[in-house]
Amino acid sequence: EPHGIFPRILGHEAAG
Repeated sequence: EPHGIFPRILGHEAAG
């Protein structure tokens, strides 16, 4: 999930 997993790990919306 672009606004679920990556933002939590990386700290920003790097997936989208």
